Formats: sequence, C-alpha cells, structure tokens
Amino acid sequence: MTTKIEQATRALHQGSPASADRLLTRQERAAFESRDGKALKVIWPVLARARAERRERAATGRIDLHTHTTASDGEMNVEELLCDHFVRGQILIDDHNIIDSLSAARRLVCDRDLELDVFLGVEVISTHQRRAFEFHAIAPTLSEDFVAVCLQHRKKWDRACELFLNELAKRNDLFQDPAWLQIIDDFSIGGPLTPVLDRYQQVREKITRDSSAFDTFLTNNQTFDMGNLWQAWGLGREGDPPMLSHRFFASMRCYAMNAYREELGNWFDYEMLAGHFRQVGCFISHNHPNYWDDDFVGELPYDLQTEWIRDWARRGVIDALEVWSPPFASKRVPHYWHRICQELQLIPMAGTDCHSGREQEFGGPVENHPEIPPMIYARLAAPAIANAMGEVEIWSALGAWRNVLEIDYANAHALSECCRLVGSLEL
Repeated sequence: MTTKIEQATRALHQGSPASADRLLTRQERAAFESRDGKALKVIWPVLARARAERRERAATGRIDLHTHTTASDGEMNVEELLCDHFVRGQILIDDHNIIDSLSAARRLVCDRDLELDVFLGVEVISTHQRRAFEFHAIAPTLSEDFVAVCLQHRKKWDRACELFLNELAKRNDLFQDPAWLQIIDDFSIGGPLTPVLDRYQQVREKITRDSSAFDTFLTNNQTFDMGNLWQAWGLGREGDPPMLSHRFFASMRCYAMNAYREELGNWFDYEMLAGHFRQVGCFISHNHPNYWDDDFVGELPYDLQTEWIRDWARRGVIDALEVWSPPFASKRVPHYWHRICQELQLIPMAGTDCHSGREQEFGGPVENHPEIPPMIYARLAAPAIANAMGEVEIWSALGAWRNVLEIDYANAHALSECCRLVGSLEL
C-alpha cells in the first residue's frame, strides 16, 4: 500500500490527479471492505486532495451537456468523443433512447486517467398532446433501476418503429387517417405539410420495392440516424426550408408514439415517463424549446410550449430547461428561454447537441457555463447527502458518505466527512 500512496503522491506532484484518484480509489475500496482503519487514515487525505484537484482541472475544460455517440446517431464512438474531441471537461453523454455508451465511457475515464466528468444520461423521446418532445434523464449512477427503465422504454420505441414502417408500407390511405390529419393541422404553424408527405411517398415506394431498404429505414429509425438517409435517398433538395427534415422525422414520431398506445401502453407519455425516471433518482431537463424565430419556425407555437413548461416546472415534472443549443437556436431565442428559467427557478442547460463535433461551426458558439454542473450534482446527490447526515455510527456514516461520492466523486462535503470519520477511527 505504501508504494501506491507514493505513486499517487508523485502523480499529484506531476499534475495528474486523475491517475492519483484511480490508484487510491482501488486501495480505499479494499481497505473499507476489510475495515482496515489504519490504511484508510493514510489513504483518505491524499485521495481527497486528488479528487478535489481532478474536479478543478475537469472544470477548466469544455463543458457540453448534450452529446451523442455512434450508439445512436453520433458520428464519434465513445473513445473518439472523449479522448479526441473533448480530452478535458464536463460533459453529458445522452444518446437517444439508448445507454450503451455509458458503461464504456466510465471505464474509459478510469482506464485512461481522463480529466473528464461524464454525466450519465439518456435523451428520451416522448409525447404530450400529440407532439413529440425529448428530455434528458440524467442518472446519479448506472443503477439497476435506471437501466431497467431505459431498456423498457427502448423496447417500446423499437416496436413503435416496426409498427409505423409496416403501416407506411401497406396503407395507401395512411395520411387520410384522422390521427395524421390532426398532426398535419398541428404542424400548420410551420407551413403546409405537403412537402413532408411527398417525402413519405418517396420512402414508401422505396421500401415496398426493396426489402433491404425497408430494413435500412427501420434500423436508422431505431437509432435516430436519419440524417444520412435524408441525403442518401434524395429526400433533401436544393431550396428546402431549414426545418423540412425535422418536420419529416418529428411528424413520424408524433404519429408512432400516439397511434399504438393500445399495444404499447402509455410508455411515451411525457409526464408519466419523466416520473419513472425521477423515481430512480434522475434529474430531468426539457430539451429543444427553441423551435421558433422569424425565419426558423417549428411545429409548435412558442407560447403554447411556454405554457406547458411553466406547468411542468410548477408541478416538479422538470428540473431544467435547455437554453443554449446551436443547431436549433437563433441568437435571440435563448434570451427568452433564459428568462423563463429565472422565472420558474429552472436550471438553464447548455450543450452543442454534439453529433459530429462541428455543431458550433454551423449553429454558432455555446459558451462554457461552469455554474451548471455543480447545480446538477447538487440535485443528484441531495437524497444521498440527506441519508448520510442521518447516520451516527462511524462505519455506517462512512459508507453513506462514500455513496455520495459514487454520485459526485469530488463532493466537498463528502470528502471532508470521509476524512473526518477515518481520522476518528480507533485503531
């Protein structure tokens, strides 16, 4: 153990707190499990310093609270995203409806001694009053309960995609269905949906002629990687309005999530789904409220969305609102949503919605917001902190404060308490 302490101390002196953290965390875990108080007294002062310095260094890097990997529709795998694109910082990985990258990301941070804080999340698609929405569900840890909710929702989404594509291929009268007529009316704020329906007709002709095209469209729909098909299949044309592709995919989601409730149950309802994630300790952020501007109109009036956001905030459905996100926001729109956050005491989120790493190049910069990660950690760790503060017996209290550090590895209060508690152990 003495050798490890020396190695960790040397790593700190060399400016590598992540390496020191990794070395000492393994030693601390073994010492705690064996109740080796003597070892813990030596380990904890150095480990606490390493954790604090690691957090300080991570917080000086890029802060991006909306990123995707190849698990859904990102262009970078986990290693490319973390090691090449970010290197240092505080980020949220939240692939669409899938969490396959999260375990790999945590392992990579540890194995490579990366100076990154990686928030664990999923970008969940859901529906409210026929419209399709997305929200971040940011988890304290990769608990069995969190994973179970994610897998159940993913299973329902995959089935919804299958049902939609079968219906699109077989029903010539699909777009005369009352549900579609209502969607067409809902989307009228962005102009006629005729160009969107024309693209659907192109897709229908393609997937009915070629079974491999059917499978390709289904796979891409399930992983949200539809942008490539939009170009590859010639659905995008010169002169198209900016929101046409989004209206195409959004209308599909609106229909699929609402038309099959008899088979799929109520697993896409915004409030119910947010409630499931909140029950397993998640922090909920409403995404993409910015679909409006003089020259950039989406499918939902901003005043109606504001009404819903106010209601969700006041009833505790959401904790935060994505304010800064360059692919969909003009320079003017974020100021509006930031004021709404201040009014409702929501945390204002910021992220590039990173798929390729070039989002800021095309959509404008999203500046670092160092105040946001501490607020997220505070919400995520609050129940564990409350539990730890109620523990009296030393070993139980030490275990409880260690649980806080499983959520927020550099929580200053928890680090201080762990050092205090091991210092009071009788040897």
